[in-house]
Amino acid sequence: MSKSSAPKSTPKPDKGEVTAKTTAADVNQRSIFISAVLDMSWQLAVVVLLPIIGGFEIDKHLSTSPLFVLAGFLLAMGGVVVVLRRMLSNLNQHFFTRGKH
Repeated sequence: MSKSSAPKSTPKPDKGEVTAKTTAADVNQRSIFISAVLDMSWQLAVVVLLPIIGGFEIDKHLSTSPLFVLAGFLLAMGGVVVVLRRMLSNLNQHFFTRGKH
């Protein structure tokens, strides 16, 4: 029983063989995904930063130690879950139900 080794490089397609080409639909899906990711990034920044910074400022004003920062953190984590679920739902609806009409 002899072992054969894997090829050193990926073989090039023969003449006339079909290769993968980027279509307009691929470019459209990629641009939709990139815009969704950029949209999600600023939403996550707002959802995380506002409650935590707000909690810090309230703690500073009321002289309570980490109480409102922790409350802001918990609120921020809940907001992250909401943003992620909404974005995944939108992307799933767009990519997986578009051709099923």
